[in-house]
Amino acid sequence: MCASQNSQNLEPAEAEFKLSLLTPVSINWDADNKKAAQFGQELSLTCTATGLPRPSTIVWSRQLDAADSYSAIDDAGRFSANLTEIDVKTIRSVLTMSTTEYADDGAYRCFADNKINDIVYTSDEDSSLLIFQNPTVMMDTTEYSAATDSNAELTCTVSSKPAPNKLQWYYGNSAVSTQPTATTSGYEMTSQYTVNGITSSKEGKYKCIGYHTYEGEEATGEGYTYVRLYRPYEVSSGTSPSGVSTVNENTELNITCSALGVPEVSEFVWSIDSVLLSSGDVTSSIGTIVTETDYSRSDLNIKVTSILKLKPVKYTNLGTYKCQTTQTWLSSTVDESESYDLKVNFDAKLFSGTGSTEVSQGVGSQVRLTCQVYGNPAPDDITWKWADGTATDDNDFTQSNEIINSYKKTSTLQFIFMPEYHTKGIECISKNSLSAESEKLQFTLNMNENTISILQSGTVSSGETVSLTCLTTFSTGAITWQKDDAILETNDRISYSTNETYTTINSVLTIEELQSEDSGNFSCILTSGETVLTQEYIINIGAGSTDGSNNSLATGIIIALVVLVAFIVIVIILIVVVFVHGRKRKGASIFDEKSIPDGYENNAYDDRNLQSVISMPDTTMENLPKVVEPIMLSSNTLEHDVKDAQIMKQATLNQQRKPRRY
Repeated sequence: MCASQNSQNLEPAEAEFKLSLLTPVSINWDADNKKAAQFGQELSLTCTATGLPRPSTIVWSRQLDAADSYSAIDDAGRFSANLTEIDVKTIRSVLTMSTTEYADDGAYRCFADNKINDIVYTSDEDSSLLIFQNPTVMMDTTEYSAATDSNAELTCTVSSKPAPNKLQWYYGNSAVSTQPTATTSGYEMTSQYTVNGITSSKEGKYKCIGYHTYEGEEATGEGYTYVRLYRPYEVSSGTSPSGVSTVNENTELNITCSALGVPEVSEFVWSIDSVLLSSGDVTSSIGTIVTETDYSRSDLNIKVTSILKLKPVKYTNLGTYKCQTTQTWLSSTVDESESYDLKVNFDAKLFSGTGSTEVSQGVGSQVRLTCQVYGNPAPDDITWKWADGTATDDNDFTQSNEIINSYKKTSTLQFIFMPEYHTKGIECISKNSLSAESEKLQFTLNMNENTISILQSGTVSSGETVSLTCLTTFSTGAITWQKDDAILETNDRISYSTNETYTTINSVLTIEELQSEDSGNFSCILTSGETVLTQEYIINIGAGSTDGSNNSLATGIIIALVVLVAFIVIVIILIVVVFVHGRKRKGASIFDEKSIPDGYENNAYDDRNLQSVISMPDTTMENLPKVVEPIMLSSNTLEHDVKDAQIMKQATLNQQRKPRRY
């Protein structure tokens, strides 16, 4: 301590100094510098360096073989080191191995240094590490399926450090009478045991036990193989809780499928109503399904169970579940299946047949609403009402119901869209015995804008009365009628009117005492501001009616008949022409034996199987018959002008045939 006082006689000032002795660096291990560790485990080595000045770092190295020098640790994948400052003199480093291996045996060195008065002091200490492993046994297979009287070769490999010193085989709990010779390589010992002539008395569990000794204590490890004769497997299904065939919605149920046999079943495939289900956790249209597999092994048999978990059960889970299994034996594959019918009790549920409850149609168009109801017990038949509770008019609405199965029904409602239906709602209604009250599904009717259509009432027949109603979706505008592109004038039979029951622009064309001249193409033309819409409608008196997109059926039939008659007439004319030209003399056929000229002779061809033989006598250009060119008639029929045809000289026809019969 020292003290001082200034000229102004102030209080004296004091200062305290602490002197430390400079010391070279030294290394210490936190435990015994001989360490042993189990193979495959995590291991840490801790080193502390002390000195003043304090060492700045610690360096790790290792020597894997006594003949080698120390080298840096470069296996960054398994090794890591950290550094911590403890106080003004001390630092500490921890070297960590994530998993030890046999090759980690050896010496590990911890190095540090410091500097005093330009002199560098160093220190290092070694620690030995021994990696050991208790015996572990690896069998070439744990399941061996065999045919009767065949042999089974079983292989056992024991690994340990120090190396195994013994290996022994057991059948059940008894050592086999003849132990096979084992071979040793490094830290492994291998042995092969043969089961000869396998019968039911030799089925069961074969065990291999390996031994080694470490620091005076013996350690063992064991493995096993089941040897079983082939057994075709049996498949069964069930539920948990057991015996359940009908469950309530939102409960939990397990459907099980078990296969008992040797070898074990290699695959389970689940389906519901022939639709395959994916394995594992599945979220699909039938809800959440979990599949699990459970194994139960005995010395003689293997039972594999696949569990289909429905959690919770939904109404979409009902149906027939099928479990398809596959057993592979030698080069053959056997498939077996088991089915289970599941019924689910649930309240009635209503759905749109098209998936949508929004309907947009044009005035006068056909509307088709389809409603489906699901329920178990079976739901009631579907009824239809307006959303305000009033009944639909049976005269304007057509309803058809259908039973799909024991839990599903459907109903279809058809009607013509009228302007007053716009924005109105119509409901389908049903329930079952589980429903607290009737279930309802509402359809909303929306009217398409800027549409025009024509509806017919009455019969299109001569003398009858027909009405064409032109319906539009417009609230303002004017309608005019045309027939065959000309303004249709009114008279004592033809009149226009307006249907006051519609809230939109409309016009009704009525034609009384229909006549044939009333047939034609009628057009309803709407003009609303700058918008002009036209709808055509064809009327054929006596043949019904069609809209502008179809041709008259009667017209098509008439045209077909005319073509047919014309074709028949042409065929008759051709037959007559051929017949007339086939006559060369008065009423005689050129093929009649009576017309054979004198001197006819043909002895060279006496075979009556020949149809005919025609030979020509010597002729010159002057005595050849003249051929008359055909004349094209207006009916497109080819015909010879018989009057002008002149045969200058008749050829001699030699023919041998049977008499012609008429």
